[in-house]
Amino acid sequence: MLETDDKFKPLTIKSAVELTASERKSTFQSFFFTYGIDKSTELGYGLALMQFMLWEIDSTRITDDLQRGSDWFKAVNGFMVLDLEIVRLFLDNNLTLESISHLYKNKELLSIDVAALSQSRNVSSYSPIPELKHPFVKWLIYTASNENNAQINLWNAHQASMHNAVEICAELKTKEALEEIEFIRIVLSLLEINAKRLTPTNTEYLGKQAKTFYPNFYPADSATVNRLAEIEKKALLKFS
Repeated sequence: MLETDDKFKPLTIKSAVELTASERKSTFQSFFFTYGIDKSTELGYGLALMQFMLWEIDSTRITDDLQRGSDWFKAVNGFMVLDLEIVRLFLDNNLTLESISHLYKNKELLSIDVAALSQSRNVSSYSPIPELKHPFVKWLIYTASNENNAQINLWNAHQASMHNAVEICAELKTKEALEEIEFIRIVLSLLEINAKRLTPTNTEYLGKQAKTFYPNFYPADSATVNRLAEIEKKALLKFS
């Protein structure tokens, strides 16, 4: 029997912030090597997620030094890393829901979502319904995807993790510089647009966009924010 308390890090802001860059990359690699779905690239549908995280590291928003970088970016990324690690260990070790439910604050929602999911005859052909919101369940659905529904399931899972983390980390954002706060708002806005468009995450497109348009320094300055605000405006007009 796997001793879950020895394997899982607690889902706390402290744990999310303190993850090292190596731990973050290792978790992404371990998860998407197995559950990338698309075999044309090493990480499949996780390629864009890894490339965005590498930009976060290169821009020094994520650093191993707890006195440097952005606690908001470290925590938000960290919660997704922890979500992926829980799902991977859950599947790899054939764990029960009871063995992992103590990790989550909203145990009731998790139980409801898992019960609803279990009613599906075939998870691999499952079409997500809006009522299922828990990040763990969304990622579980993604792992059972095929190439026909993997992209939408990836975005559903990604956004569930993101929305959960952004809510938890709201206070951390207030401690950022004003320009960085506005930069975060734009990043989240563009992320929502890409999620709704189902922009492919199994290509280098989003990674190149981040590297090209997002600052390679921290915190963002006013010139960067103004330039990105114009990009956001055009993206919103095109999407509407």
